[in-house]
Amino acid sequence: MRVLGSGVGNPLRVQPSTPSRHCSRCRSGRSVAAPLLAPLLPLPVWAQRRGTPTRCLAPLLPLPVWAQRRGTPTLPRASRFAPRASEWYTTTYLRDDLRNGMITTLPERIAALPPADRARCERLFFVQRTEGRAVIPAAMESWVTASFGAIDRVRHQTIVRVVNRFTLEGTLFNPLRALRPAGAMVSDEELHAWIAAELNHLDFFAQPLDATSADVFGRIRGRFCISASNIAKYDGWHGLVIFDEPHPLRFDRDQFADYLDVALRWLETAHRHDPQAIYPMITWNCLPRSGATIAHGHMQMSLAREMHYTRPEIWRRAALQYGGVERYFADLVMTHASLGLLLADTPDGQMFVHLTPLRNREVIVLLSLPSASSLPSLVERLTTLIYPTLRTMIDRQGMRAFNVGIALPPLTDATGAWNRMPVIARLADRGPALSVRNDWGAMELFATGCVTVDPFEVATTLRRTG
Repeated sequence: MRVLGSGVGNPLRVQPSTPSRHCSRCRSGRSVAAPLLAPLLPLPVWAQRRGTPTRCLAPLLPLPVWAQRRGTPTLPRASRFAPRASEWYTTTYLRDDLRNGMITTLPERIAALPPADRARCERLFFVQRTEGRAVIPAAMESWVTASFGAIDRVRHQTIVRVVNRFTLEGTLFNPLRALRPAGAMVSDEELHAWIAAELNHLDFFAQPLDATSADVFGRIRGRFCISASNIAKYDGWHGLVIFDEPHPLRFDRDQFADYLDVALRWLETAHRHDPQAIYPMITWNCLPRSGATIAHGHMQMSLAREMHYTRPEIWRRAALQYGGVERYFADLVMTHASLGLLLADTPDGQMFVHLTPLRNREVIVLLSLPSASSLPSLVERLTTLIYPTLRTMIDRQGMRAFNVGIALPPLTDATGAWNRMPVIARLADRGPALSVRNDWGAMELFATGCVTVDPFEVATTLRRTG
């Protein structure tokens, strides 16, 4: 094998078929591919043994896209958004992070993209990696080791900041923060017992016809749910979808689709009664940690007048500033795809793990909606994309408290201001369902997002367990 350049940040071309004749392995005729790739890639154990034939590795290695090109830079130069990795980071963490695909290697991931993909990513996102340092007193060392696994990880912390240059949604990532003391965790048995106690104590939604208010147009009945008017509204049109199944985590595909169907029919009916109310939103807060005041499962719908709610409007204006709605969302999807965060790209829509999430494990779903008359078909398309992901996060990843938000384009658009805007659905994990510690503080409220879960790990896990 001949290696051209080997310094960190320098191009490295690997030519397994061309022996250098200098090292003992080349002189022996044994393959040198496995020992070289082992520190950089998640190779199976057998592939790291001596004598592994190169031809056996080729079809099996989970090589990143950049590693499949000629002239591959295995440790590419850092993105122009961030300084080159410092010596401590390179020697201590970079090799493991490249293997694990962590957010901490985002500058290297961007630098390794093809020129067009890199330019697109750099236009959309500001990326910065910085080091946080802490001096650990001797008296703290045993506690730090027990809590965080290694003292050096606390002494030298890697923080990655990502900002969407157009929506200005930004996130600070430091996976180490997930290991902070969070108090006692509750088991599923304790959570289910709490839900049962809440439902037995006071469940207004158990008898919705008698214990909830109705809208002026009445109620909409589905197969598994019924609508109600919110007793304390946050907008003029604010309704509920009350699930027949009270436990908020117990729902199947048919139930989920029915909840969406009733929500969309409620929006259409409210619009017919008030033609000026045209901006629709569907939300779902599951369990108190996410903002729900009642344990019984329910969704909420609202319909605004004159102007859409803030976040959908921000995304629309960002798309126009970028150069057009279709171009912005196409580039947003392609950028997430090039970084390995795309989960689905189907005729129903696109889905990806968000690079600037508001909360942990945020997933974005985008669906085209040619016109308001397409609403009936929207139920199946939304269900096809959202339901499997939501169910996987609950059943296989332990998510219990979560938020879902679905922002739809206006039901009428006489000015064409919302032309080509997709339906935007966002899912996010809110952490331990019964924790008394909030995941949303002054930094998130008044500055920028702080997230502890690595989006690359989320994407990998969802693809593996979905």
